[in-house]
Amino acid sequence: LYRIPFPQNDIKQQVSCTKRPAMRMSRLKPVNELIGVCSSSVSDSLSMPSQIQLFPEEKPLLGRNNELQRITNVYEKVCNKKMVECVVVHGESGTGKTYFVQKFQETVMEKGAYFCTGKYFQDTKCQEPYSAIIAAFSDLCDLMLQSKFLDDSRRKSIQHALGSDGHMLARCVTNISPFLDRVEPRFEITEAKSETAFANFQAACISFLRAMSSEDHPLVLFFDDVQWMDSGSKALLHAIFRDTEMECVMLIMAYRDEDEGNVENLFPHGHPYVDIALANLDLMHVFELVKFKLGSSSLEINALSEVINKKTSGNPFHILEFLSSIKEEGLMSFDKEESSWLFDAAQIQRHTMISDSLAELLSKKLQRLGSTIKDTLKVASLLGYSFSEDMVIDVMSDLNVRNSLEKDLAISSANVLKSLKSAADHKILETTRDGYQFSHDKLQAAFTYQLSNSEKGYLHLSIGKHFLRQSSDTSAHQAAVHLNRAKSLNVTDAVEGASLAQINLEASKYCESKFAFSDSLLFLRHGLSQLEEGTKWQDNFDLAFEMTKSLGRLEYIMGNFDASLIAIREVVFRGKSVEAKIDPLVQKIDVLISADRIDDVIKEATGVLKELGIHIPNTITPIHVFRKLQKVRRCFKQMTDQEILRLPTEQNSKLSAIIKILVRLSDTCMLQMKVIKVLYTGLLATELTLENGLSPYSPVGIALCGFIELTMGQSHRAFRLGNLSLEMHSKIPNKEVGCIVVARAVLSLLFLKVRLKQCSDLCTKALDDALQIADPVSITIVGPLCTFFVRLFSGCSLPSLESFLRTTHRRLISLGYQELPMVMKPYLQLVLTLQHGFDESNGISTLSGEIMDEQSYLEKCDGDGWDMCFVNALYICKMLLLHTFGFYNEVYKLYADTNGWKDVRAQFGYLALQCHFYHGISSYRLYRSTGMRKYIRGARKCEKMLALQESSGNPNAAPLVRILQVEALAAKSNNKHNIQLACRKAIQLQKREGLVHLEALANEQASR
Repeated sequence: LYRIPFPQNDIKQQVSCTKRPAMRMSRLKPVNELIGVCSSSVSDSLSMPSQIQLFPEEKPLLGRNNELQRITNVYEKVCNKKMVECVVVHGESGTGKTYFVQKFQETVMEKGAYFCTGKYFQDTKCQEPYSAIIAAFSDLCDLMLQSKFLDDSRRKSIQHALGSDGHMLARCVTNISPFLDRVEPRFEITEAKSETAFANFQAACISFLRAMSSEDHPLVLFFDDVQWMDSGSKALLHAIFRDTEMECVMLIMAYRDEDEGNVENLFPHGHPYVDIALANLDLMHVFELVKFKLGSSSLEINALSEVINKKTSGNPFHILEFLSSIKEEGLMSFDKEESSWLFDAAQIQRHTMISDSLAELLSKKLQRLGSTIKDTLKVASLLGYSFSEDMVIDVMSDLNVRNSLEKDLAISSANVLKSLKSAADHKILETTRDGYQFSHDKLQAAFTYQLSNSEKGYLHLSIGKHFLRQSSDTSAHQAAVHLNRAKSLNVTDAVEGASLAQINLEASKYCESKFAFSDSLLFLRHGLSQLEEGTKWQDNFDLAFEMTKSLGRLEYIMGNFDASLIAIREVVFRGKSVEAKIDPLVQKIDVLISADRIDDVIKEATGVLKELGIHIPNTITPIHVFRKLQKVRRCFKQMTDQEILRLPTEQNSKLSAIIKILVRLSDTCMLQMKVIKVLYTGLLATELTLENGLSPYSPVGIALCGFIELTMGQSHRAFRLGNLSLEMHSKIPNKEVGCIVVARAVLSLLFLKVRLKQCSDLCTKALDDALQIADPVSITIVGPLCTFFVRLFSGCSLPSLESFLRTTHRRLISLGYQELPMVMKPYLQLVLTLQHGFDESNGISTLSGEIMDEQSYLEKCDGDGWDMCFVNALYICKMLLLHTFGFYNEVYKLYADTNGWKDVRAQFGYLALQCHFYHGISSYRLYRSTGMRKYIRGARKCEKMLALQESSGNPNAAPLVRILQVEALAAKSNNKHNIQLACRKAIQLQKREGLVHLEALANEQASR
């Protein structure tokens, strides 16, 4: 050990002891130059270092071979089985948990793993939201960018895997931008419903890990001191644990046994993990450690090891501190001539009390420091685990000016720098890229413990003012934490209370931008408590109004709907103008919808509209709807589409709010099947748009008017309005509106003129937008039902459909939805059965299998409202399966069952085409096998309906008609030449349209 020149040894120790891989890489750059300087000091290489080296890099791990083998086995399992595993490492403070993982790190990095670390700190309020996870993600980005394996192909695959989710992470992980395909603005947090924004952030983190992990380079994430993990990080880890598609990822978490109570619910209930407990060293390993540290194996070492083992109970950190203590107390010295240590084990035992604890050893160590060093480190201990020189100097300068502590801490800048360097020489601090950090958090806690409450108050005040003078993004957050702790010194009147409230508001905004909504809410509540209750609305109206308004929004985001409504009512009551009340009034409707209080939604929406000057009749009759329709028709007749699109956009916020509330009211009524009210509110929204100008919610009303025209047989008008609504939406984009517009315009109107393959991309994007904002109405309208069938009948491959269903199912579960994932299960069963066949013993008609049988599905549907659409979708799945596997008679019977089919034809016309199509094919084939005329009559009727659609310009009908024409020829004629010619034409058409499933059907016909 001592043959290494000291400067070079210091370099190696700094590089090896740096926990973050990216920082190790940056520190290795100047090593070659420094080693050249160090070579001149080889002649002094036998001198004694001034301090004992803690855990030199060259020494193998002591007493942890079994544990190291266990954790290595877990890594091999992760690599071989491409799975996710979690390891928990725990033990008493000082047992070497971090060092143990670092030795494991050396092993796996040699095998190509990306090893990333993050550490939580004891002062949970001072640390950044998700601090350890974000630090690990930043490390991962640095490692990937420095990797020789990151070529353009790999970068593009990561960009594709991240997709739009990666832009959410850019708010927290600043160095992720090289992996994003482009920079695009994200939707506002306030656009999200309930806990949606956080759920989307979770999805982004999961996508990031999936994208970065690979079989060649598995990910190992180490989170240290998870007993101090924030609630947001814990929820994020739970989401990662629940993910079923992540591969080659290993999570390691370490905590102290004495803080075991703080790690309850660290894992979801029943989630497996590998538990590795690190005990103190036994006497043999204590001897090995002492022998290594002192470089001798004499009999005196045996005696000293026994003394140390009794004093420290074999705790490694305690052992090293004990060795350092007896050296500094003169009980051990180094003989340079003999190149050995001199000590008397019996004397050491007599002069050290058997009750010496680690805390007492640290206290003695601190007492031996100079007063200037101690005072400097006291200040540093409140700054955090890591800090910069400038931070300490700035705070000390403020103390020097104020001189307010019980003891004078007037220390010059030069003395501060000297003190920090001396503390590093004593191994109390370690140097980092940005300054210093405590070598162990026990040392940080020891200095903090020496401060009195009044001293802490003054220091928190100075530290808070230091952060206020900074211009970084995190300054308001850090300032609020420290100033809140110094409240008794900082707030002496209402003016200072308002100032502290403003700082807490800024800290709340910062946390909200980082998706730490619980922390944001705490800052907001604390800030409001600084305003005097009796006078805040008179003395600080603007501040109180903004904070209460934000409180309503954050309570809503966190799912505290009652508390949100209380804050919103306060804002509405205090608002000085209608414009000031608009946002809270709209938010009240959203809160009620999220709380599933549908009856209250209709009542409140009607009342809000009345307050904004819009009167809706208590009882709406068909006469009301007809008159409103006539008025809207006159407006459309007088204006061209281009003139409508050139109308002014959002002349005022009041109009936009009115149209939004009308749209929300219309959608809510649709969920309750109050059709008359749906039509009236949609027409009213359109009327206001045409008379006053466009708003982001105007396209929904336009699309609804098109739907009304379609139901009245006016297909030409319906197509015009459907196309107009999409053009209007592209001019004024809005994620929430896009979901509903696409559902109504594409699925109900444009399928008559637009190919389903073109509709597929629109529906997929609309569903993605709906999931991002998690709006229940939007998801229900454009949801998995619609998007799945459009993708299915537009020729999407079965593996792609399976992936789509599983991904959507996972996202719905993560957003807290239960019913919608349920209705997806028959679709997944359909896809799996088409791919892998079915068990004939169970029969195909029950859709039995591992997902869900028909009976349990139908029990979830009560037969009213939208549930009827789900029942109809189930019947379509059955029809497709029955036809695919040759149960033509069952298809015929199912089609004859008219229960609910009128609904499906009216609301999902593209599905009605498929019903007619499969019924027609089955009927023709039944006629061929039985000769019964009733089958030919049913088949001709279906063919005629589809031919009528084709003649009216519906491009989706032609491929179906060609298939039916082949079946008709085969049923009525034995002319094989004509049948083969019709088959070839059908095959060519399906290829040209890209309809793989129909091409396969045509090939099947040709083979017959």
